[in-house]
Amino acid sequence: MRFTDHGRRAVLAAALVSFLPACASYTSATRKGLDEFSHRDFAAADEQYKKADEEGVDQLVYLFDRATVRYEAGRYDDSIKDLLLADKLSEIKDYTALATQVATLVTNDRITQYSGEEFEHVLISVYLAMNFAAEHKDENAEVACRQVNRKLELLRTEGKRHYDLNAFAQYLAGLMFERSGNWNNAYVDYKKTYEILPDFSRIRRDLVRGALEIGSSSDLFKWQKTLAVTDADIQGEKQTLKEDGAVVLLFENGFAPEKVSSPAWHELPEFRPRPNRHRAAHLYLDGRDVGRSEVMYSVEKVAIENLREKYASLIAKRVGGVVAREVIGNQLDRKAQGLGTLFKVVSFVASQPDLRSWLTLPKEFQVVRADILPGRYHATLRLENEYGGLENEKDLGFAEVRKPGDIALLSYRSLND
Repeated sequence: MRFTDHGRRAVLAAALVSFLPACASYTSATRKGLDEFSHRDFAAADEQYKKADEEGVDQLVYLFDRATVRYEAGRYDDSIKDLLLADKLSEIKDYTALATQVATLVTNDRITQYSGEEFEHVLISVYLAMNFAAEHKDENAEVACRQVNRKLELLRTEGKRHYDLNAFAQYLAGLMFERSGNWNNAYVDYKKTYEILPDFSRIRRDLVRGALEIGSSSDLFKWQKTLAVTDADIQGEKQTLKEDGAVVLLFENGFAPEKVSSPAWHELPEFRPRPNRHRAAHLYLDGRDVGRSEVMYSVEKVAIENLREKYASLIAKRVGGVVAREVIGNQLDRKAQGLGTLFKVVSFVASQPDLRSWLTLPKEFQVVRADILPGRYHATLRLENEYGGLENEKDLGFAEVRKPGDIALLSYRSLND
């Protein structure tokens, strides 16, 4: 069959437009699920992420978001299953065939298998740790916490990325070891938390208690010199170790930034912060304010910095795409005048950055800890808005500290509601 120039143009346009359905963003496809999640209708939101069960180019990102929905719904076993599969998928190195990679130079990154951002790979292990901790599977939680910073160390050493270690995961590991009575390991994690986040106000007390538990007078002397710990502080922590347990709130605040096309160059992605209503949580036990949460890990900060660090390679690929479109277009024009121009126009429209991302992530992970005598306490919280005002109390149920040294974990997610 022979085509006229008009026929060639029609066929080319049809072929190129076939890429355009892939331009429909993951964000728009899952908008309803995100809206239901934001309104705490977790069962309805779960239904919107059914494609997590289907092999395909978007399976990983569907798994990410459904795992978060299920964690917030208290479906910890189901969340763990999704996260373990996501962890396996994100370890696959060769996501795309060469032909598909070449195709993305002139069309659309979204036709390729989503491999996840590096920081998303790390947060898989964070959510695994939180799920295991909620189920009192402390050993599993400890392993997941270790995996967080192991991944980060690999990114820093092998990937040459400028990642800070995750203080939230490090501290959570310390809590798990402390809860199981393993103070040798707990103290190691608290010291590492201090190295990562020295401004975390609570860590001073944890370091003193760790030094007391392992019987290190040299470490106590060190903390007295470097952290202005007094003899009265040491005596107070001795009493705390003897008499108290703790209630700890893991607070996930707001929403992480959304990936959008850069206004500077539409073919490049960038993370744009989403509006968030709250900045902290105040924990109450039996009506008494026992502490304000502190930021231990900012997903927003890491996401933006990580993508900016990759811009050199992204720009190089996009420049290669522009050159490829010009070369192919010029070759087509030699065969039929105007055909190459049509190719350039349609492929320019079709060329889109990959805007898929883990949309249900929080802006940041925060922690507040209260040392308290063993007992059963009614736990509530009040969210602190961006202006510093405290909103109405929200019920967290009951927290039970069974004996001295026990740690009751609570969690809450601000969804800007």
